[in-house]
Amino acid sequence: MDEVIKDAIGRYGAKIVGLDDSFEFRCTECGKCCTNREDILLTPRDLFRAAKELNMTVMDFFSEYCEKYIGDNSRLPVIRLKPRGTIRRCPLLENRRCRIHRSKPVICAMFPVGRMVTTDRSTGKNETSYLLNPIICGDNSEAHTVREWLLESGVPVHDEFFYKWYEQIEEMHLKVKAIKGMCSSAEVVHITWDLMSILLYLNYDIAEPFDEQFDHNMHHLNKMLDGLLAGEGADEDERREES
Repeated sequence: MDEVIKDAIGRYGAKIVGLDDSFEFRCTECGKCCTNREDILLTPRDLFRAAKELNMTVMDFFSEYCEKYIGDNSRLPVIRLKPRGTIRRCPLLENRRCRIHRSKPVICAMFPVGRMVTTDRSTGKNETSYLLNPIICGDNSEAHTVREWLLESGVPVHDEFFYKWYEQIEEMHLKVKAIKGMCSSAEVVHITWDLMSILLYLNYDIAEPFDEQFDHNMHHLNKMLDGLLAGEGADEDERREES
């Protein structure tokens, strides 16, 4: 079993499900799944759609509702909805309803189903694995297959952006890890993280199509990282020659 899936099962009590497996759940709009949450992580697409729903710039939405940190494992900038109050509620929860219900983050739209990208060791191809998280709210008066639930939630079964985002994260993780290993300046690393945050998440105009902007930003981000790698690699060679 993939180590990522093992971790999800052990940490969250989730179980593996297939697209045509069924489960019983009906949302009763109690708001429980929006409290005690510190894990509503946003992709750039989530951030863009949420900002557009509220007719805000992406930067303003981020400043009002989100916070950024550097992932312990990925060492990349991560953006999440910033929990509020003692019950750690989602900042977009209002009167037990989501203010951006039509454009809510995919992680919320899919609940209680989760997904992750895993790699088939025999073929090397990426594939989507689905998990059913413990159901802590609602009731069991409706039956759904995972496939039906995705369609009802507006989440594509074959989500090209999901794979593109995963592959981009994997590539950036390796590049940032290499840069940190070669770079002797903590300031350079922090500046790199700041620039990555802008290009990954914030440099979007809600009046323009998302996909084209994402591809444009990723092109420039990878060009920047490759330039840093080349520069740091040359500096490292010079230091070795001097020593």
